Amino acid sequence: MNIMFVCTDNFTRSVIAEFCMKDLGAPDSEDFVEQMKKLVHFFYEATPSIIHNLEQRATL
Repeated sequence: MNIMFVCTDNFTRSVIAEFCMKDLGAPDSEDFVEQMKKLVHFFYEATPSIIHNLEQRATL
């Protein structure tokens, strides 16, 4: 699975890399929907931090 993302700090990069490297399984696997929900929820929760970091970089 390829996921494109924008992040500006090492912690966010490492957490996203961990999620992306995790085997989410094939779309027809039993837990695929649940894993996708968790991934979407992670990005939803991470968005404010990513936006804040981007805003700080823009002011430099």
